[in-house]
Amino acid sequence: MELMYQNVVEMMDRCCEEYADLPMYGAPADGDYNWMTFRDFAETVAELRGGLDLLGVGVGDRVGVISANMIPWVTMAYATFSAGAVYVPMYPQQHKEEWQYILRDSNCKVLLVASEKLYHEALTWRGEILPELKHVVLLRDSENSEVQTYESLRKMGQQHPVPAQYPDTGALVEIMYTSGTTGNPKGVMLSHRGVLSTVQAGLTSIPFRKGDRTLAFLPWAHIFGQICEVHGLMMFGMSAAMNENLAKLVDELGQVKPTLLFAVPRVYNRIYEKIHLQIYNKSPKLYSLFQYGLTCSAKRRHGEKLSLKEVLAFKLCDKLFFSKVRARFGNRLRMAYSGGSALNPEVIEFVQNIGITLLEGYGLTEAIVSANAPDVQKTGAVGKPLPGVRVEIDRSVTTANEQDGEIIIHGPTLMLGYHNLPEETASVFTPEGGFRTGDVG
Repeated sequence: MELMYQNVVEMMDRCCEEYADLPMYGAPADGDYNWMTFRDFAETVAELRGGLDLLGVGVGDRVGVISANMIPWVTMAYATFSAGAVYVPMYPQQHKEEWQYILRDSNCKVLLVASEKLYHEALTWRGEILPELKHVVLLRDSENSEVQTYESLRKMGQQHPVPAQYPDTGALVEIMYTSGTTGNPKGVMLSHRGVLSTVQAGLTSIPFRKGDRTLAFLPWAHIFGQICEVHGLMMFGMSAAMNENLAKLVDELGQVKPTLLFAVPRVYNRIYEKIHLQIYNKSPKLYSLFQYGLTCSAKRRHGEKLSLKEVLAFKLCDKLFFSKVRARFGNRLRMAYSGGSALNPEVIEFVQNIGITLLEGYGLTEAIVSANAPDVQKTGAVGKPLPGVRVEIDRSVTTANEQDGEIIIHGPTLMLGYHNLPEETASVFTPEGGFRTGDVG
């Protein structure tokens, strides 16, 4: 597969020029959203790149971030990429010891944080605990003029413009740490080629459109959320409103009116359970009608002929129940996607039956592998391999079913390896360069 761009910096330049006036990211503000355009984004990134240069960040340096999703998270990411440096995202929910391990293992020179409390604590880590850490930047405003903030870094950069770096396609762009069942987190080294190959290949399975909109609540420190809502959003001219409170998710869906939704199984499971419980508690008779309507909808989706009674039941249920559920999502939702772990086929069928296309994919931090497409989908399966990706089943790895074996992945979406773990890296790659997922297929 020939790449459209040689690195994510070139992608940013060209996409921000092509989509300049389109909204890109929306931050909640007084019950509405303030939207940053693609042009605003590129200008902000250039200013922040100048600020990072003044902090001594250059080619190959590492910039860590501990923050939930917010616009400064992604502008700082692309400022880091365009400085030729490497981004190291972490979760706010992780323990301090894990943060320190990741910062030490990756040799971060700069740390970005969203909490002023953490900012002051992180300053004390410099020196003996983290010898490589030189600067801490708060991604929010502060009343304390001594605090190095996102805005102060940006203003410094406005007075100090520096040209963007355009790394080689195979260069390291990010180290994404994934927690194992035992031991310390492992740093998955991702290349520009791997990120771009994944996003570009996904276009064949996930028909993104210019102007599509989503509500971003998946953590960008996770590969699924980042590929879709950071790099995919950039490549295809989409937009994302920021969700800052999961408790307000349903209300914000109705306000944002997304055309796409990316979520993990527990979100869809919660929707499934909540709707069933609400209708049953309202009236067991209505619940029986609801269940019958779902059965009729399933037959209709699968191309089976409905009786007059079933047609009428479906229309009634669509008016009473299904349309109201779709309205809670904003009435524009074209497709929803689930990733991160397997989704119960019963939940998939339910969401499809109320009139929302729900698709699953499969992948790991180390490699995104496959995805269902709207025109080629199978409930309970994870779709065909992405273009350029080859899957083989190693049946020498014995399982209960002789047809099953370990899934091995080949292709450009693969990681470069595990950071500072040459033996572990060697153990997961076959002599032919395939990645052993450890999953059974």
